[in-house]
Amino acid sequence: MLLDKPEVAALGARMEDYFTPSTPWTRQLWRRSTLGEVGELLEAWDLHRQGALSESAVKYLSDGLIRRVKTDPGIGSARDRGILVGHLQRRLLPGSHGAHALSELLITHGPVYLDNWATETRARQPSIETLSRALCSHMLDAGFSRTSLTRWLHYHKRKNNSEVYDVPGIIVLGQRLLHRHSVRFEMIVPLEAAPPIPSGQNSCWLTPTETSQWLEDWFPGTSLRQAGALKIESDSRDLGSALSFAQAEMSRMQSRFRVGGRKNLEFIDRAYVIGENTPIVLRQAPRRVQVHALEDTRAIFVRELPGELDAVLELLEPLDRGPSAAAVTGAWAALEAMFVGPGDTSNRVVAATRTARILTCAYVLSEFRILASAYECSQDDELAHALRRESDEDRRAQMVEKALSSGRTIHFTSPRHHAALLRMHHLIADRTGFFQRVSGQLEDVLRRLYRQRNLIVHAGQLTSCALRATLRTAAPLVGAAVDTAVRAAALDGIPPLELAAKSEIRLAAVGAGRRPLAGLLSSEYVPAG
Repeated sequence: MLLDKPEVAALGARMEDYFTPSTPWTRQLWRRSTLGEVGELLEAWDLHRQGALSESAVKYLSDGLIRRVKTDPGIGSARDRGILVGHLQRRLLPGSHGAHALSELLITHGPVYLDNWATETRARQPSIETLSRALCSHMLDAGFSRTSLTRWLHYHKRKNNSEVYDVPGIIVLGQRLLHRHSVRFEMIVPLEAAPPIPSGQNSCWLTPTETSQWLEDWFPGTSLRQAGALKIESDSRDLGSALSFAQAEMSRMQSRFRVGGRKNLEFIDRAYVIGENTPIVLRQAPRRVQVHALEDTRAIFVRELPGELDAVLELLEPLDRGPSAAAVTGAWAALEAMFVGPGDTSNRVVAATRTARILTCAYVLSEFRILASAYECSQDDELAHALRRESDEDRRAQMVEKALSSGRTIHFTSPRHHAALLRMHHLIADRTGFFQRVSGQLEDVLRRLYRQRNLIVHAGQLTSCALRATLRTAAPLVGAAVDTAVRAAALDGIPPLELAAKSEIRLAAVGAGRRPLAGLLSSEYVPAG
């Protein structure tokens, strides 16, 4: 179980936020790990040599990474960080001395990254926000699925667990998990329909007879009508990651047969994994692309939406459950359609900057809305009664912000809401600095989406080391941006590009007055002064 201390509860709460797919986008993990980005930079230099990435795109990634490394205790001592920074500043052309040296540093720092963080937390108390992002991004980039990490966390949080963990202890638990080797998973996914499968043609395909024999060997008594099976082997960290790999393979094969065969490939939605007692139902997990504004504003029933939003929603559809290539290219095309306008054709990455500003404004409103709802449900004081009387969500959010700004004490028993409350306290204390940090992190995610789009479109690269993390981090953000744009267009008649302009101007002015921050996107917003 976790030690009964506020910082331990806060770390556990943030880890649960990051590992749970249904967490609101404002509380999800937006970043990759530091060492994951080092590997991404090596890949970026290689693709720059091939002409798929511009040098400015590589420099943006490099500059941001250098800033992270300089302050990341997981890299080691100040000397260790300085050595890594020195190599990051070089032109890391493939096969060069610098590229080989950086690869060697990755091998050196990877196994001790969390050990270094544990040492740091024993010496001083770090920011729980910074620590939780470093710890969780490192574990996710190591190949663990969010499902298995959630179970792992819940197991160690149980009160009937005899061991008690403080902050360094939680980090050590993570390091122990990383020391486990990958496991070879073997499975078959039966086919419902397929062209005749040649016997012995390829070991990854089983004929109907071979499939029946395989099932009898490993799942005795199984009676299944099938047209053969795809046999999949995967060296993965856990079952969830192995199933994700299997689904990607299924999608790849189905695409091949759609364009190259006279008969499509159709899978039965079950995987039979050696070592499991029962078959596992395969369903593509959604990437949490939520545009609830369509239903909330009744715009979902409108045959022709304003401006470019009709096209945007069609482009966005693959992002929730579609293949990786269609998801990435469609998502970026949707952002360009909304936030690139006249005079921007030579600098289309500006869509990432504009989207990040809109999301920064929406972030504050969303967090105060969540806190308002949580406070109303858990408290019975004057503020809670006032929140129950108010039906407008934006005004409810501003009521909570006003209470915090006036110095009123607000308390939540839930560690997750308490952690969010602390973030809002930091926002009120340092408006400009807080917004810059949030906007910077959001822009990093969206620029990664742009880089992945370029790799797919210009180099046909579908195996990037950053592709999986890009879809995990960017999908909810793109959905939130489209949701915000649809809401502004449907309720206030504000087109997306105008919304982007308003967000830029209002964010630039937040330090000049005391206007409500939860109302930055409101049509009733009145600038300070």
